[in-house]
Amino acid sequence: MAVGLHLRFPAGRYHATAWGHHVNEGVVDWPPAPLRVLRALYARSLDCDPKPEGALVEHLFRKLAAPPEYRIPDYTTGHTRHYTPDGSGKPDSRVKVLDSFVAVDGEAPAPLVMQWPDLELEGDELALLEELARRLTYLGRAESWCDATVSTEAVAGAIGPGEGEGTPIPLLAIRRDAKDVRAVLATDTAELRKKGADLPPDTHWLRYFIGPPVSRPRPRPRKVEATAVLLALEAGAQPRVLDTVEIAEAIRRAVLSRAGESPTLTGRVDERPRVDGHTHAHFLPFDLDGDGFLRHCLIYAEEGFSAEDLDAIGAVRKVRRPREDVVETHLLEVGPLDIMSTLPIVGDGREGARVWTSATPFLLPRHPKPRKTGLVDGPEAQLRRELDLRRANGQVPSVRAIRSVPALQQRNARTLRWLEFRRWRKNRKPAVPQGYGYEIEFDEPVRGPLALGFGAHFGLGLFRVAGR
Repeated sequence: MAVGLHLRFPAGRYHATAWGHHVNEGVVDWPPAPLRVLRALYARSLDCDPKPEGALVEHLFRKLAAPPEYRIPDYTTGHTRHYTPDGSGKPDSRVKVLDSFVAVDGEAPAPLVMQWPDLELEGDELALLEELARRLTYLGRAESWCDATVSTEAVAGAIGPGEGEGTPIPLLAIRRDAKDVRAVLATDTAELRKKGADLPPDTHWLRYFIGPPVSRPRPRPRKVEATAVLLALEAGAQPRVLDTVEIAEAIRRAVLSRAGESPTLTGRVDERPRVDGHTHAHFLPFDLDGDGFLRHCLIYAEEGFSAEDLDAIGAVRKVRRPREDVVETHLLEVGPLDIMSTLPIVGDGREGARVWTSATPFLLPRHPKPRKTGLVDGPEAQLRRELDLRRANGQVPSVRAIRSVPALQQRNARTLRWLEFRRWRKNRKPAVPQGYGYEIEFDEPVRGPLALGFGAHFGLGLFRVAGR
């Protein structure tokens, strides 16, 4: 039977430097080389929960090592030029870097097809390939957002190695007689450089004949199916979880400096705050492993991001903090939220989790009111009110129990009191400076992110799956 991998690039661009070339040569790996695609799919197999059996992975990728055929959509080429500091410390010392890309119509009915015409896959092998394709969010560099689907129907017009007319293009592929396919796919390029090797072991070049680019420009799509962006944060002095709101504000400022008046990113329409159910962007730095430091940030918008929004987020490379080191940001994932379901602030798998606990302090959006009969609109009452509003919008189920959490317990046995956190934004303060922590148990599993109360769009009132 025929097995095809259909690749679409919803942002309209594909960024990847061909093997053996420097980025400033401007040579794009187009069409994507078989080795690149298989390495991307193999990387997704390492994120599966539960992980597939090693023998199943080996059998699938050994079959996929067969030379594929390609059907290539209309495309154009382009590049942008960036002048970046060279590290010398001189203010005017810059290095020119080219960012070459292939532009395609991300909404065209004809995707890029990578097809194996005579491939026999067992049922579990085909199911695994479909799951890996679903998890593939980018191909090449992280800004090359990609949607992949699997088809068992042959497409016409696909060409194999040595066929067709046009410019001969060498593409790197795995040898079918490779001793250990998984070892080839897991090859570290840094180790190859240390050994002075030009190519990964058990690989070879296949020559394809590719037609020229079209002359007419391709408009970029205005909408993409992405609701979440995962960033990695790096700094000489790593930001502390205590500074969550400060880091969130700094990232937001950096993004908005490139985004203009996007209502999804700003949370405003005609200079007025949006009041439509918190569907716009949340900037949520979080501590992945409970060591007290922020190494990741999830930017999430339930309503989804436009291509311009994602361009603005992807353009941010550095975030400046007052009195502290610059924080570098790197794109890790872009796509629907379900591909990030194993993050502790998203869930414990696709079904989410029933019990959530405070990761940052919950702050009150309104003042409690003392009465003779007791405190009205107190902290827990305000938390329940927030949850009731989310439940009315269909975002969370009913609550079974709420328990107070006096402090944040870290995995290194250190305890952080809620008063130790930064608890307000630069120009805005909560109704009450006191922070509170809670554990929420729902009647049904919930998928995050779950952020409530004052500063919820800036990482305050953030909850994570209990026990993670």
